Parts: sequence; C-alpha cells; structure tokens
Amino acid sequence: MLSRNKISAYLVILLLFSCTKKAKLVEEGNRTFVYADELKVKLIKEVPWKVGPYYKQKISRGIRIHVGIPQLKKDDMEKLYREKGIDSWLIRVKRRASTSSRTMGYFAVQFAFENQKSPGEIRFNQSNSASLGINYAASSLSTRLDNIPCPALDHRLKINNVEVVKSNTGRKKLFSVTLAETESIRAKVHPIAYSPVTVNGGMQLTGEYLAEAALYRIGKKERASSYVELDDYAKVGREETTVIRGCKGYRIPERSDKDDNLIKKFKFKR
Repeated sequence: MLSRNKISAYLVILLLFSCTKKAKLVEEGNRTFVYADELKVKLIKEVPWKVGPYYKQKISRGIRIHVGIPQLKKDDMEKLYREKGIDSWLIRVKRRASTSSRTMGYFAVQFAFENQKSPGEIRFNQSNSASLGINYAASSLSTRLDNIPCPALDHRLKINNVEVVKSNTGRKKLFSVTLAETESIRAKVHPIAYSPVTVNGGMQLTGEYLAEAALYRIGKKERASSYVELDDYAKVGREETTVIRGCKGYRIPERSDKDDNLIKKFKFKR
C-alpha cells in the first residue's frame, strides 16, 4: 500500500506531465507555422574520463548538453508528415567564443516512423528532450584511442566550470514552414535514438553553446522550416591542464594491434 508521501509525489509528477504545453500548428493560406513555448537549453554536464595506469585519475572527456524539444499533438504530427513529408526536428549546436562562432554539429530527433513491414503505416513517438555530446578530439578520433590509459594529442584538460546561462526572450517560438526556408543539409546529421551521440569538439571546449531547432525531413536530409534559437545557453567557463601520473614515456599502440587489453602490453615510467 502506498504511503501518503508517495501518493503525493506521484500526483506531482502527473501534474507536471499534464501541464506540458503542446506546440500549435497554424495554417494561414498557403503558409504553415508551428508555435512553441518553453523551448530552452536545460542542462550541461562535464563528462569525466578515468585515465592513468590504473584508471584512477580524472580529466574531462567532454560535455553533454540537454535541450528541450517542441511537443506536437498527434494530429499535427500526422498532418506535417502526410502533407509536408516532415518527420523530425533538426538541432544545430553552435559554439560562440570571444571572436568567432562555429557550428559544432547537427542532430535529428525523429517523431514519425514508417513501418518497414507495412508500407503506409506510420508510428508517432516524440521525446521532450535530447542529449547531445561534444567530446575533446582525443576522445573522438577512434574507439582505439578512446580506450587507452594515456590520452592522445597530449590531452590533459579538466573542465572546472559549466553552467546554463539564462537568456529568456519571453517570446513564442515561431517555426515558418515555407519553400523559401527549405535547405539541403550537406553536413553529417547525427540521429538521436537510444545510444549516446557525440561529436568532435576539437582541442578546447571553452565557450558558449547555443542551440537552434527547425523542422526536418530526415530521409532527404532537408531542413523544412526556419531555425529558432532556444532560450538560454550552455557555457564552459574554465579548463585546467593537469598532469597524469605514470604517463611519461607512454607510446600509443600501433593501429594494427588487435589486443583488447592494451594496458598489459605497455610499461609505464613513473
């Protein structure tokens, strides 16, 4: 039998879910718009990396950013898919530094899925958030380099400060679905499903991370609406260079080495 406290907790959770605002599909003549509220960058986390001869020391592997995804009514999802061929949200993440801005990656969150065994049958399933990973280059180049005890490229950085900075505009988010907004995305687009997705962030990750969303046709790799910038942004404020004890003189294994337990093949000079 549930206690009064547990019943109260369940009621709060149900209330939160019931209060989730749905995006609104509006048609004006030949134009289609989607209005959304409360679309923001929610969270940023530092991803630790255990390194050294016994994997007891820590530096940073990268960061993980959580962003909100607009919630659509099922009828609106079906209308977008049937009439416009739209089946996903596209997320573009940019890093803004002191003198420049750089696109870090594109991510797709699908909400309409065609049944391969029954053509014409569509399943709709949407997530209210997406988790995007941005790793240092040393952890992004290959699985082989990702698992060695002494990271390649002399990577020795530890992230000491991450935060979400409030920058609410207070305005509704308007996605304009027009032919003029259609754009073929030539860069790689990473589909977000059940396994973690990461991109290569380079040698340093300090900066401000802004996210933009747009409607998307995943099969055609085609943006189908205007971009809308999410409220708030993630910030990596400070990195610190550390010393990994036991890695002096370490040599990265040759590419042809097939041994999974590479640490046993090398001696560490202390």
